[in-house]
Amino acid sequence: MTQTNDSSPDSVGKRPPVPQGLRESFKDYPDHIARLESALQESVDKPSPITPPLEFAIWAIEGCIDTFIDESREKLRIAEQTGDQEAIALARSTHLLMLHSAAKGAWKGQNLMDYFGFPSSKYPNGQSQRTAQDVQMTQENSPSSGSIGEYPPVPEGLQKIFQEYPEYMDRLKSAIKESVDSPSLVTPPLEIAIWNLEDCLDSILGEVNRELREAEEDGDPVKLEAAEKKRRQLGPAGFSHNWKGSNMFAYFEARGNRQS
Repeated sequence: MTQTNDSSPDSVGKRPPVPQGLRESFKDYPDHIARLESALQESVDKPSPITPPLEFAIWAIEGCIDTFIDESREKLRIAEQTGDQEAIALARSTHLLMLHSAAKGAWKGQNLMDYFGFPSSKYPNGQSQRTAQDVQMTQENSPSSGSIGEYPPVPEGLQKIFQEYPEYMDRLKSAIKESVDSPSLVTPPLEIAIWNLEDCLDSILGEVNRELREAEEDGDPVKLEAAEKKRRQLGPAGFSHNWKGSNMFAYFEARGNRQS
């Protein structure tokens, strides 16, 4: 039987593994797992000259999941047109699963993080260091003094999105700070920081959506315009491909090197 690179944490395969939580979620959807594997393989075969490998792999997964959601939404629409209640129930269940899979908390496990060597600086497939492009990017995004800050920085893309909302920026900084102040015994610090960011963003965007609903119900055109503007500005923060920048990755890479 052919050995897969998802089977053993001690041996690293040629392709990044599908996150354990997604593999469990899609156990009844082998085609989806195969497509995720293909996307992850491509993230290695065709690396980005500017994006860190881990981030590029995450984007590959997110791209697949976005497609899965679109496909399941279309199947639900078609099922609803037929009026077949059994087909509708099945399509709705599938669509909910696909929506759930978009949340990083559903990915679970750290096999993807292990593959890329976080929180250590060791890289898979016999590499003892990053590629030249990654080294250059880390140097460019790390503090020029050669030292790192006490806490991880908010990703550059989020800083840009929230530049007009300092109160929200403070909450994001606090969420990331907690990933260092209250570390997990089993989860890498980078992953904790990402999860904390996502939880904080979920809370912020929930408040923004609630403000918009209340403004719509209130009927005040000034409040409605302000709420719609805030939703347009902050909505993109809910998608991690809009976080952009490698400053947070650079922080944890430098932190890992300092502690090793």
